[in-house]
Amino acid sequence: MEHNDKARILVAGGGPAGLIAALGFADAGFDVTLVGPDASSGDGRTTALMNPALKVLDRLGVLA
Repeated sequence: MEHNDKARILVAGGGPAGLIAALGFADAGFDVTLVGPDASSGDGRTTALMNPALKVLDRLGVLA
């Protein structure tokens, strides 16, 4: 198997897990494409993130 230093990553899904995965791969230097339906703000739902997810976001520098 040939090693590819320029691997491209496709993340399918723009929910919390997909967004975190795309951020993580991009932070690691990969070219990332994120695909999914447009975000909808009409339903007013929120997402609770557990401590492990918050730690990943903090490590990526995107936790406000």
